[in-house]
Amino acid sequence: MVAWTALAGIREMNSSGKNAWQPLVHRMMRAEPSPVGGIMVYTIESSDETIAFYLHEAHDERFKTKRVQGTSDMTGDHFWVALRSGVPALRRELTARGYRLGEGFRDGFGGVLFPACSAPACAWPRRWSRSSP
Repeated sequence: MVAWTALAGIREMNSSGKNAWQPLVHRMMRAEPSPVGGIMVYTIESSDETIAFYLHEAHDERFKTKRVQGTSDMTGDHFWVALRSGVPALRRELTARGYRLGEGFRDGFGGVLFPACSAPACAWPRRWSRSSP
């Protein structure tokens, strides 16, 4: 009975998606080529606090998180985007605004974390390149 309760708790934690951001954030930190701070991580949903927690826990000061309403609030030459729904539409909007988008990372629970940059600012590896939604 105790094992069943523990398993049910772990399953519920996994289905909440909160713990799923940790591996994505760590992959983003390793993949980001820029050593310069001020890299924005925009979120559409309420995952900005969770992402900020994992960044703080890892002592990576390069990133700042900000919850936004849509792509019109996303500015800059280089940033990351985190969201759980509406990925194809958001990617189309950013591409239409002239951004190049990286494949990024997925967590298996619907979470996606991907880089965006204006063409002159793109410094990520070629394998990340993706110009279509």
